[in-house]
Amino acid sequence: MAPLLRGPRQTGRLLGASATAVYVDFDTNSVPRVLALLPPTSVRLPLGMVVAGSLPPIAGDPAVVVGEGALSVGDDVWVPARWFDPRPRGLTATDPDRLAAAARVLWALSMDEVGVDTDCARKAVLSLVAGESKPACALLGAGPGLTPAGDDVVAGALAASALLGRTTGLRAAPEILSQAQRATTSLSAALLSCAAAGQVVPEAARFLAALCSRGDVESTLSGLRSVGATSGTALAVGIVAALAEHPVPSAASRSREAPP
Repeated sequence: MAPLLRGPRQTGRLLGASATAVYVDFDTNSVPRVLALLPPTSVRLPLGMVVAGSLPPIAGDPAVVVGEGALSVGDDVWVPARWFDPRPRGLTATDPDRLAAAARVLWALSMDEVGVDTDCARKAVLSLVAGESKPACALLGAGPGLTPAGDDVVAGALAASALLGRTTGLRAAPEILSQAQRATTSLSAALLSCAAAGQVVPEAARFLAALCSRGDVESTLSGLRSVGATSGTALAVGIVAALAEHPVPSAASRSREAPP
């Protein structure tokens, strides 16, 4: 969010406002182009500004301005006091047994629980990891939610690829992000750009760490699945589908397997 907040002043528009989030959009090439104002109790989105208290009531079509260190919506102005990094650090080797345990739970879920057909989602993610964008693009905008479930599956796969060295998966990212500008909501397109940079909600970060043997898989998967109606579950499907077929080996294993 730094380019928007620290850059020159520019106007935007209100996407939506409620007691749990205020979303504003800017016509800019900055990534992300959407910012979210969030109370402390909301899920900490990677493009979110967490305010000190409750959000003010916002009605009508207020003026939205960002830049020179602040964001204003109508008469209310917010200035960042602290910054957080939404990209988890220190993720190394995934544990095959932990991935298998998570997969057993996720692959057994119904379409209503995930938001899209799980088999279709898995096939699209496997193509994405191989560098093919078309099946993942077909998922964009599919399913329920402010961020459609199909988008969340793709976001999970992009984030896993970015954070755990699946460089072939990131080859598909430019086409996916371009298609997202036409195929889904502004908020979801912005969150996909965050995912491609390895930026995720804390619940996804904890689940990824557990897959790398840092934390409990069952509890962190449950925590991620509690995010939204289907968003967290679909994110988990994308993450596990991107990693389960070929778990990321440890540095020691890679060294042993390297040819002389």
